[in-house]
This record gives sequence, C-alpha cells and structure tokens, in this order.
Amino acid sequence: MIMEIEKNELLRYLGWNGQEIDETLQNKLDEAAKRCLAAAEPRSVAVRLALNEDFTLPAEAFLGDKGGVIFPNPNAPTGIALPLEGVARIAWGNPS
Repeated sequence: MIMEIEKNELLRYLGWNGQEIDETLQNKLDEAAKRCLAAAEPRSVAVRLALNEDFTLPAEAFLGDKGGVIFPNPNAPTGIALPLEGVARIAWGNPS
C-alpha cells in the first residue's frame, strides 16, 4: 500500500493563505510528512478467506512467506477446531 500526503491539504490544515514558502519551511514540511508516513505505515493486514465446504479453514491459504500467521485464542467461540496436523502444516509452511 502506498500512502502519500497531499501538500496542498497539509498547507490548508496549517492555515496557509497563499503566502510564500521558503526553503526552510518546505524542508520542515517534507520532514513532518515523512515522519507521519513512517508512523502510519501499516503493521499488519487482515485477509478475508473463504472457508472450505465443511466450514474449516483452508490451511493452504496460509502457506508461504506472507508476513506471518497469528493463531487466536484456542478458546475463541468459533465452533471449529483446526486439527494439530493443520496447525503443523501452517507452522512449517511459514519458516520466518
């Protein structure tokens, strides 16, 4: 995902009314925008998956290096447990 800050919106937010922007102010605006984008960088992404016909999770959808897998609380009321073989398959399929 690419994020950017519109300079005109930033200036409008700061109350700019068409005044001259010197190099010092421009550099400070660029640095502030850079810091905001670094702080707002997404740390995780949720993906919606279709369940198998028997309402189980498709373990193959979690294989490969996709940034990691989080296993939720095993006591969560989902109603369907993932067998140990499925958990092992996902774990071995995500070595990082």
